[in-house]
Amino acid sequence: MKSAQKFGNFLIPGLFFIGTQLMGCQNSGIDLVTPPEGAKVEVALPIAREIRSQEEFNGRIEATETVEIQARVQGYLIKDQIPEGGEVKAGDVLFEIDPRPFKTVVDSTSAQLAGAEAQLKLANAEFGRARVLRGSGALSPEELEIRAGNQAVAIADVGKAKASLEKAKLDLEFTKILAPIDGRLSKKYVTKGNLIAPGGGNQPLTTLVSEAKVYVYFEADERALLRYERRQEAEATPAKRVGSLKSKGEPLPTFEFRLEEQQGFPYRGEIDFINNKVDSETGTIQIRGILDNPKLANGARRFIPGLRAKVRLSTTDGYPALLITERAILTDLRRKFVWVMDEKGFPQRREIKVGTSVGDGLVDVVEGLGPNDNVIIRGFQRVRPGQAVQASKVEMPLFKN
Repeated sequence: MKSAQKFGNFLIPGLFFIGTQLMGCQNSGIDLVTPPEGAKVEVALPIAREIRSQEEFNGRIEATETVEIQARVQGYLIKDQIPEGGEVKAGDVLFEIDPRPFKTVVDSTSAQLAGAEAQLKLANAEFGRARVLRGSGALSPEELEIRAGNQAVAIADVGKAKASLEKAKLDLEFTKILAPIDGRLSKKYVTKGNLIAPGGGNQPLTTLVSEAKVYVYFEADERALLRYERRQEAEATPAKRVGSLKSKGEPLPTFEFRLEEQQGFPYRGEIDFINNKVDSETGTIQIRGILDNPKLANGARRFIPGLRAKVRLSTTDGYPALLITERAILTDLRRKFVWVMDEKGFPQRREIKVGTSVGDGLVDVVEGLGPNDNVIIRGFQRVRPGQAVQASKVEMPLFKN
């Protein structure tokens, strides 16, 4: 058997034939194992473009003024003149407490004041006569001192009576509860006929919020704020920077926002307040903007306190930026990086710092890339450090939303 080899007592068919074929391959110079071709990737240069830095945050609309309407004197509520949810002007009467007990106190203290003034008049006359008698020697020094003391007591009694009358008049005035500001009332928590008492933890009669202007509060994270301020360093006017709100004669920095289920950012306001520190627990800082709250055709206001808002904060002037597709950015333990081709054609990992998304699927790269860096945008899943790749150059892709 020529096509078999004997190993011990066993014959293995075909072994001789395989060995012959292997010897033939070696003689022909053909490699048994061919090295795999390098991974195929696509690379693109960053897009150089002038952009505006934009950051988006979640916010909430609040009234610029909120007042809890409380009673300042105790009594029975006899009038509630403004309907719930109605608009009022400062000075309008909202509630009225029964004034009759307070009117009685005013009359009583008025009488007390009249009596005290009469006593003072008598004391003044007695003191005047005592001085004349003392000058002629007909009155002892002790008697003159008594008359002077009676006069001083009468003066004090008049002052006390006047203070009591003023307090009584104030209490009578407080029976009419007035609106301290222009605004809109909420529901009434106490109705006519109830005995009400001054504030100090008691439930308010109602609440009143201003409407002509509103605040928009939002929390900016620390990194976004630093990015924004870094971009604003290029601004020519110091007052346009976030940290410089008090420069006189300069416009305040602006922001844009929209309400739920709205497209774009149709509303604009001015930032008028930034908190003095970053919250160490949340890593955010509170920012507040203010804007007018116009009336609609039905008489209601456009912005209602408590509504949620999406806020966009932008630099006012453009700045040069390098943009790459966000699909080329990888993350490793919170560090962002991309693959770039070095001068020898090998992929190298490059850590970067990114700014904001600018649309079309592009991201602003703040640090880590240059304008001539070839960024691997496709096929980077097969890239390994130090291994050659087959790179083809393309344009940086745009991905419309």
